[in-house]
Amino acid sequence: MSQSSSALTTHETKEAMRISLQQLLRAEKIMFASKFFSLNLSAKGEICEQLKKYRYMDKVGPVQNIKILTGKINGKNYDLCITTCMLSYWPHFFFANQQTIRRLRM
Repeated sequence: MSQSSSALTTHETKEAMRISLQQLLRAEKIMFASKFFSLNLSAKGEICEQLKKYRYMDKVGPVQNIKILTGKINGKNYDLCITTCMLSYWPHFFFANQQTIRRLRM
């Protein structure tokens, strides 16, 4: 990975992904496809549950207390939630940054 890849998971990026997903959900621009393919019949429900659990929590540290975005409540996994957030944010980010497009076309 490049040096700049460490910036992909900053608090600011996570917040931007959360806002992007929130806007799309409120505008009802995100929905399940009529042909939703999964070996697990409860996959749709799992995605919805993970999105419901994604929230700010207080993280107590030795130096300071901070608020973090997480879905890892009681050891639960939230990979599907993060994937959904990424899919809502990165295409917009890519096309909004013309320098990124020019650099990747070459």
